[in-house]
Amino acid sequence: MGGLSPDGKTLLEMKRFLIDSGGMLNNWNASDETPCGWYGVACLADGLSVKFLNLNLSHNNLSGIISPSIGKLSRLKQLYIKDNNISGTLPKELGNCSQLQYVVFDYNTLISGTIPREFGQLSKLRTLSLSGLQLTGDIPREFGNLTSLSYLYLDNNILSGQIPSSLGDVMGLIQLWLWSNNLSRPLPASLGSCKNLFDISLDGNRLEGKIPASFGQLKNLVQFDITSNKLTGQIPKELGRLSALYYLQLGNNSLTGQVPIELGNCTQLTYLYLGFNELTGSIPEELGRLSSLSTLALNSNSLTGQIPSELSNCTQLTALYLAINVLTGSIPEELGRLSALSTLALYNNTLTGQIPSELGNCTQLTYLWLGENELTGSIPSEIAHLPRLNQLYLDANLLTGPLPPELGLHSNLQMFKSMRIKSNRFNGSIPSSISQLSQLQILDLSANQLSGIVPTQIGILPLLFKLDLSGNRLTGEVPAALLNISSLFSLNLDDNQLTGLPNYWASLVHIEELHLAGNKFTGPIPQDIGQVSSLQVILDLSRNYFTGSIPDQFSNLRLLEILDLSHNNLSGEIPASLDTLVSLTFVDISFNSFLGVLPPSWLRIISEASIMSNPRLCFPGKNCVSQTEEDVNGKGLSTRSIIAITISCCLIVAISLTIFVLLLRQRQRTKVQNPDFSEGELYIWSKEYRNKNLIFRELLDATVGSENPQIVSKTSNSTVYKATLKSGIVLAVKVLSGNMDANVEGLFRREIHTIGKLRHRNLVHMIGFCTWKNLKFLVLKFVNNGSLYHVLHEANGLPDWDSRYRVALGTALGLEYLHCDCVPPILHRDIKSANILLDDDLEPHITDFGTAKFQDVSMSNPSTSVLMGIHGYIAPEYGLSLQVTEKIDVYAFGVVLLELLTGKYALDKEFPEGTNLVAWVETNNKNEQNLLSRVLDSRLLKVNENNIMQEIILVMKIAMFCVNPLPAKRPTMREVVTMLKQATDSRPSQQLTMVEISDLIVAV
Repeated sequence: MGGLSPDGKTLLEMKRFLIDSGGMLNNWNASDETPCGWYGVACLADGLSVKFLNLNLSHNNLSGIISPSIGKLSRLKQLYIKDNNISGTLPKELGNCSQLQYVVFDYNTLISGTIPREFGQLSKLRTLSLSGLQLTGDIPREFGNLTSLSYLYLDNNILSGQIPSSLGDVMGLIQLWLWSNNLSRPLPASLGSCKNLFDISLDGNRLEGKIPASFGQLKNLVQFDITSNKLTGQIPKELGRLSALYYLQLGNNSLTGQVPIELGNCTQLTYLYLGFNELTGSIPEELGRLSSLSTLALNSNSLTGQIPSELSNCTQLTALYLAINVLTGSIPEELGRLSALSTLALYNNTLTGQIPSELGNCTQLTYLWLGENELTGSIPSEIAHLPRLNQLYLDANLLTGPLPPELGLHSNLQMFKSMRIKSNRFNGSIPSSISQLSQLQILDLSANQLSGIVPTQIGILPLLFKLDLSGNRLTGEVPAALLNISSLFSLNLDDNQLTGLPNYWASLVHIEELHLAGNKFTGPIPQDIGQVSSLQVILDLSRNYFTGSIPDQFSNLRLLEILDLSHNNLSGEIPASLDTLVSLTFVDISFNSFLGVLPPSWLRIISEASIMSNPRLCFPGKNCVSQTEEDVNGKGLSTRSIIAITISCCLIVAISLTIFVLLLRQRQRTKVQNPDFSEGELYIWSKEYRNKNLIFRELLDATVGSENPQIVSKTSNSTVYKATLKSGIVLAVKVLSGNMDANVEGLFRREIHTIGKLRHRNLVHMIGFCTWKNLKFLVLKFVNNGSLYHVLHEANGLPDWDSRYRVALGTALGLEYLHCDCVPPILHRDIKSANILLDDDLEPHITDFGTAKFQDVSMSNPSTSVLMGIHGYIAPEYGLSLQVTEKIDVYAFGVVLLELLTGKYALDKEFPEGTNLVAWVETNNKNEQNLLSRVLDSRLLKVNENNIMQEIILVMKIAMFCVNPLPAKRPTMREVVTMLKQATDSRPSQQLTMVEISDLIVAV
């Protein structure tokens, strides 16, 4: 017996550098002659001579590093080490293993560094798979020497530089995956020589230039995906030669020109995605030849002309996205032949004519989005018979007639969840049959001409969370049955002719928005509204005929941000208890008869306009008149004074009503479009600031025009300034620089349209916007204490647990609002500690919505344009496939929770290279059995109270729940908020000191 073979000795040397927590390598024994019977080793030996060797150690929870001694395995043919926790770098010595045919290191997320150029020596290599690591640097040009290579997977890394043209020499290349990296420069035309290529996936990089026409030579190409890059120029007509092509995805670039008619020759196409480009011209009727097409997405371009009826020949079509273009003409009735159609998105065009009744034949139709066009006529009754209809979106058209009485009368519509038909000209009454839509969550019939009463039957809709009937001609009383909808989040009955209100409101336990303005309500304000403690966004009772005083019960509205009681007949003193409403950001009590003093906390948010026409009201600089003094000393006004005041008030009301009606008519005529930016004109979005006389020239002088500007933060395309105006008002001004190209323009408009519609205490509020020359200005409310990143990692930190918990809960509430209460849901996509600002009370405010995305709830696998966010906060599935769901925000929030708990940054310099905070928490515990006391911020370890430590432990559980690598096993933000609130309810009696992280991870 000659002892262990050289290959066996090499493997044992490699084992010394590995941490085998599962004991999988226990049978690697030095007393054996060969390693051929060892776990993970397959080989053929002749005595001590090993003729070939395969090593498969995948899925074994191994950590440590790969020893350079691996280069001694001269007979190694296959190496599989995927899905472990290997760290360090890829050993360049592997290039000495000249017999290697398969190398697979996938998803060892701690491996970093560059790809060794020595790998280019492996002339027999067939598969090289390095997906999901943390590799940086460029792709070695030496890969052009890998003449046997068929499969190259380098996706989901941080590779940069250009794709080497030498890859064109690898003639046998079949599959090339380079997606989700930072690759730039133009695509090499030489890839057109790789005639065996059937899959090119390059999406989620920063590739520039044109798509090479040489790619039209790839006759075997089945999938070509270059979405989410920076490509320009026209789509090469040569792509029409790709007769085997199934998937063509060129979206989210800056491609120009027309859709090539030659694409109609790609008869195998099942998925064609050209959305979010700058394409012009008409939709080619030749696309009607694509009989296998299931998804056609041409949305968000500048396409003109009519929708070709030939598309009805695409009988396998399940999704048709033509929204956000400049299409004209009518909706082809031939689309009714598409029996498999599930999604029809034609919104935001200039389509005319009626909604074809033939769409009722599309029995699989789930999402029907036709809003923001110029459609006329009524809703065809056939729509009410669609058995799978989930969302009906007809906003901002010219539709008339009554609502279909068939709505709800048929059992078909049991999946119906959202009806949005606002800003049309519908008349008649609201059908009571709507109450049969038992799954309805959103009902928006606002800005129409509906009359009659609000049907009592709406009160039996158990899941309704948004009801908007504003801007109609509804009469009668608000049905008490509406208050039975405990799920209701937003109720808007503004601008009708309603006359009565129920008395009992406390059952609305989830409502945050209550709009009752512009009606004919009389008598006292119902006291019970003050018991609705969930009210947070707004309570608007303005422009009614309420009398009496403000109920003391309003002091319970601790979360309320906007209170509007203006233009009523209210009187008396403002209850001193309202001083506790510290969340208020805007109050308007103008045009009433209040007297006495304002609550002190209101003085910081009140303006002259918001208290005007209350002559007996006291405020700084004006003497007070109390109710008692009025009763004792006042003998009343003279008849002449009363007459004068009455005439003056009537004139003011008449003028105000005239202006209001004119503005309302103008608003109804105006189609919902993007803002028309006039250079140098400051648009004030915030109601709170409209009377503060903000002047753009002052903003300019305080920011880009200042010699010593106060710069808060700076990125590649924007700078945030602190602007102090002459009036003493302090604002944050975000200036986006660069020409009005698609990227900067899109970023600017996205922030306006996202932030401008949001009202939540934990979101940064937008005040206004402006453009000037090549600059775009976003005017935001200034938040004093800077970012959470600054406070945690650059300043003195948050010393106590209460302040950290406040930040955690507030941030969660803001995200919950974006995900659960906005329609459609808004995904932030860049949650990190640097994008959470803290005010004087350490209340968090989420900012930077330039990457925000309205979630397309109709797509089962929604994807984004580019990889947003930074490593350390990016969810695994987002980095791998750019798949966008609300769970990417949940993951990032979990990382922020870990920052609050550990005091470490997501990519802390103390971590080993390539390690992030999540991996550090998991690996430390896994490899060294570290206890909770070794992971928590040292300042939190000083906590002596047992109940506080238990709260910290529970929040650690929630954090680990949020960063689960499987998105389906992460909670929703609503569940996170619930868990965080419950965490502070726990008061255990047993002493808790040292707890392992592994014990904290929830069973999921």
